[in-house]
Amino acid sequence: MLHRFLHSHGPGATSGRRQWLPLLAVVLLLTGVGFRMAAETAAPAPAPKPALSDAEKEQGWVLLFDGETVNGWKGVNTPDFPHNGWAVENGYIRTITPGPSGDIITTGVYRDFDLRFSWRIERGGNSGVKYLVAEGRPEPNIPDVRRQQIPRLVLYLLGMAAAIYLLVRRRPLTRLLAVRILAIAVVVICGYSLIKGTRAYFDQIAALRHSAVGLEYQVLDDFDNAEPKSNPKSSAASLYILLEASHDKELYHDERFNEGRVVVRGDHVEHWLNGRKVLEYSLKDPKLAEAVARTKYSIIPGFLSREGGHIALQHHHDLVWFKDIKICPLPPGGQ
Repeated sequence: MLHRFLHSHGPGATSGRRQWLPLLAVVLLLTGVGFRMAAETAAPAPAPKPALSDAEKEQGWVLLFDGETVNGWKGVNTPDFPHNGWAVENGYIRTITPGPSGDIITTGVYRDFDLRFSWRIERGGNSGVKYLVAEGRPEPNIPDVRRQQIPRLVLYLLGMAAAIYLLVRRRPLTRLLAVRILAIAVVVICGYSLIKGTRAYFDQIAALRHSAVGLEYQVLDDFDNAEPKSNPKSSAASLYILLEASHDKELYHDERFNEGRVVVRGDHVEHWLNGRKVLEYSLKDPKLAEAVARTKYSIIPGFLSREGGHIALQHHHDLVWFKDIKICPLPPGGQ
């Protein structure tokens, strides 16, 4: 019926269309509200306040997240907590999207430990839990960003400069209206792109400088994220881009939370997913060192060393919820 009104002809057609415009606006508004409500209902139900049993307390377990505050957490390479990128809500610590990236790390350090956490991620999402993190390490993605973005910004600058030069110094050429219009258009387009691109570049670099650098237990939706298809070593519970988790792992793809676990005893490391060990490796394995040398981590001195010790939650621009984060320090060096 709306289609007929919008395309009708005759004396009353214009007034009819005007009468329907408010109704159309209301429909669009309600549709938008519906989409927002659907997005809100996608969030998990409130989580119970985390607590340790008496047996866990005796064993030395410690809660890293109390379900209510960000006590014990801070931003990377800063003493402050990034409240513009992370929030505590309904018993979870979660990312804020859209928003700046920037990971968070524990204020304490742990080098031999049993770490357990529960996680749920949005459809197609990507995140991670990093360990043995050391602050101050060079971020391996910054060189790639510079290689990709700086030449583009230089082209915008050169294009704008050439157009301004044409308008100011080559006036005989710009007597033609078409040339003047083209030169002005180039100035406007290149200038706008340069300003926008420069701002985005510095925002990206600033975010990367607050990104944790360390070994990463991959938190990922394998079902709707394309990355594991091209590189299985980036799949859930894998050691990100270095070692692939077992193929027979059980990964939940519904409202259930996945149970992650990382155990570090000396140079021996284990990744667990939903109660099953899916990866085991040694920090001293020469094959692992060779794998690191083939990745972006090759520029990180001592990447496989135990000099760091912070636990990090990654903000990868996607919505992810964490809960029940606890750790049990283990005797150093043992297996």
